[in-house]
Amino acid sequence: MFSISRIIVTVVLCLTFSIIYCQDTPVPIEKSTEKIIIDDVIFYVHTVKKGQTLYSISKEYGVSFKELIQYNPEVMYGLMISQVLKIPDIEAQKQDDRK
Repeated sequence: MFSISRIIVTVVLCLTFSIIYCQDTPVPIEKSTEKIIIDDVIFYVHTVKKGQTLYSISKEYGVSFKELIQYNPEVMYGLMISQVLKIPDIEAQKQDDRK
């Protein structure tokens, strides 16, 4: 006979595998061309799409989580579809620093 603990372990394993295999594939990030300037800082204006994560957005734009949170503190509570983020344009800042 099956013990309760074996049944629980089996159910947990099945749920874990179904979550892993049923996840959406990451959505490719298309870097925004829209920019704004706030207090002499140039920002990309990025609108979050389904499947995008802080990790994927930070990698595409070349910024850290710390920078994303600094300019968009609401992301600490999670991303929402259609949420608009201000992402610092690191390359533009480097060019300004060289002048």
